[in-house]
Amino acid sequence: MNESLEDFQKERPKNRHGCVTVWLLLGIFGSIVLIFFYVVSPQTVHFNQSVPKSELIISGVIVMLGAVLNIMLLQWKKFGFFAQVILSIISFIINLSDGADFFMNLIFSFIGTLFLYWVLQFKSDNGLSTWEQLE
Repeated sequence: MNESLEDFQKERPKNRHGCVTVWLLLGIFGSIVLIFFYVVSPQTVHFNQSVPKSELIISGVIVMLGAVLNIMLLQWKKFGFFAQVILSIISFIINLSDGADFFMNLIFSFIGTLFLYWVLQFKSDNGLSTWEQLE
């Protein structure tokens, strides 16, 4: 069965829906913009002006990792998605320690990851979703 799947993938090269590509590129671009703000004026990123510098650094690293993981998804690596789930959990915990509202934090920490999973389910021209083609 594994050989037939490999033969099927050889016959149909990997292809992703245009919305998936746009969403991943927007994520990379948004991360680059956020990284710029973390470097130039980190206090503009956080509403809480008393955020410790170490927490700003951790948040900046999370944003950079998010960009790298989107690049991994563009390179067909399923690990990029699962690592984004882990980053969402870490972000959720950090925001809770900042005193963020639990319910709003829950929504905003995971909505992007849930939306990404939904977008990865879009079928491409070859009849397969991006999720099915990730390695």
